[in-house]
Formats: sequence, structure tokens, C-alpha cells
Amino acid sequence: MSLSVFISGGSRGLGLDIARAHLRRGDRVALLARRREGLEAAARALEVDAGRIAIYAADVRDEAAVHEALSTFARATGSIERLYANAGAIESGVAAPSFDRGVFETNVYGVVNAVEGWLATSPPAGATVGIISSFSAFRGLPHLPAYGASKAAVTLYAESLRGRIRPSGLRVTTAFLGYLDSEFASSRKPSIFVTPCATAARVVVAAVERGATRVAYPPLVRAAVFATRCLPDALYDRLVARRYRSPSS
Repeated sequence: MSLSVFISGGSRGLGLDIARAHLRRGDRVALLARRREGLEAAARALEVDAGRIAIYAADVRDEAAVHEALSTFARATGSIERLYANAGAIESGVAAPSFDRGVFETNVYGVVNAVEGWLATSPPAGATVGIISSFSAFRGLPHLPAYGASKAAVTLYAESLRGRIRPSGLRVTTAFLGYLDSEFASSRKPSIFVTPCATAARVVVAAVERGATRVAYPPLVRAAVFATRCLPDALYDRLVARRYRSPSS
């Protein structure tokens, strides 16, 4: 049986590959992103007709616009069985920046607005939301203060959400991912720590389908991150200060 799937941040990167995975299974998909031209390009890249894909141009920080898009898609399809709260932003550069409020608001309120708007459509029992977090939620990095803080907030929100919606038969899957080969990582040198978006999408979709509460990928990055959590703060601070020292210092 086909599903109705709504993806925020669906015009590129991970969101686009999640859409591709669901379309291959015959599901109906809606993409939400800020720029309509990007959404139209995504629809062309996916090579699907308008009957199986809907596009909504809205800033994920705009609560009313996000809720309206979800409500419209739910009315058109009857219900939304899968939501992927994927839209996000990240700081650029390696020097420690000031706190980027835009990054924080996009990542936190983008998730909250999508999830709360989805819940307002009364999704059926068994419906699942996949919330895209990051390994950056576990230890602070000097060059990503807003991104790391936002992913930590999203992680705790997802954990709270699980208990809140479980009595209604709804599920939450939190995905912890490393760097992806999207434009966020395009300025970085090739690395075994960078995961293809298509691979990450398959992992996330499979975890959502089996009702996992969380998935962490890739294993090498997962091991490295959790190893750093065992380090004393003083040692960790010295290591990251050396790794992310400003070029001018």
C-alpha cells in the first residue's frame, strides 16, 4: 500500500534522496523548501508527474506557512503517514564564528513547526516522523556553536516527543548523521567520514520503516564521536582547540 510522505528540506541533498527512495516504492510525496525554483528543479530531477509529487515553497521558520502546507497535503491525500523533518542550515568556515541565530532558528523551529503542523493533521496510528539530527549534538565544536546547539535541542525535543505521542500510536525516529556529500560538506576534502546522501537516505528510510527510535550512521563516525564522550573535558578542549584554531592565530 502506498504512503503519503512529506519532506521538509526536500529540494536537495538528503531530503531529495529520501524523496527518491519513497517514489521508487510508489508513494506520494510532498517537498517543502524555501525556494520554488529549487523545488521545481527537484521535481524535474525526480522525473515524476504532478500526480505523485507536490511542492510547497515556504521558510521552515514560518509556522503558519508550514502548517498550511501540511494541512493542504493531508487534505489532498487523506493523511500523512511519514514526515521527515529534515530542513537545516549550518555555519560555514573553520574559524570560530559568533553564534548564528539564523542557523539555530532554522534547525530548531524548522523541526518543531513541521512536527506540530503534522500532528495537527491527525495522522493515523502507525504514522512516523523521522527527525534528522547530527553527531554534533553530542560534543561541542568551536566552529559550529549554533549548529551543535540546535541539534542537541532537536534531539531532546524528539526524545520528549516520543513519550508524548506514543499513546496515539505514533512513532518517532531520530537519525544521527555525520557529514554528508551535500553542499554543506562540499568545501571539505574527500574523507571516509563523509557519507553519500543516497546512502544516508536508505539508512534513514529503513529505520523509519522498522520503527526504530534512533539510528546513528556511519558506524565509523559513531564510534569516533562516542569515544570523545569518554575523554575528560580538559583533554577534549585542548584537542578541538588545536584542530579548529583560527588561521590568523
